[in-house]
Amino acid sequence: MNSIESKLQFIDQIQAFKGIEEETLQLIKKSSQVCHVGQGQTLIREGVIESKFDCVIKGTFRILGKNPDNGDLFTIGMVNPGALLGVVDLLRQESCEAAIARTTSLVLRIPSNIIFERLSKDSILRSNLLKIESISEYVAVLTAISKQQICPPTDTEKWIKEQ
Repeated sequence: MNSIESKLQFIDQIQAFKGIEEETLQLIKKSSQVCHVGQGQTLIREGVIESKFDCVIKGTFRILGKNPDNGDLFTIGMVNPGALLGVVDLLRQESCEAAIARTTSLVLRIPSNIIFERLSKDSILRSNLLKIESISEYVAVLTAISKQQICPPTDTEKWIKEQ
């Protein structure tokens, strides 16, 4: 699947890449690679802004949030083929995502510097990426809100899940 034709076929199915400039599309095709991710393998490390982001081709990933009370990671959601992982960290320039393969999976890995460089030149790409909703970002925002409350929740993880 590392052929340009196979990548193009998959990339065309990703909502965030619909209608982007041809130059952007060509850069993504040339710089991306298909990677196998074993079950239980960490794809995105908590607290780290990766130098790449991934499009899920096959498999399922657990998305993890960090419990602000004790620092433990907990499952906040699942993603399937078509999902983009790591984009929110890139846009925020702050880590809020963590992901572990729930099943043996395939991802299309794209160097983040390619996307970052094209954000200022490709308005459709920028617009599409800004529309991405991320449960990880919601958890980061809710965590910040919980810390600012006069009476913070006694079990922040439970409170976040209930929101």
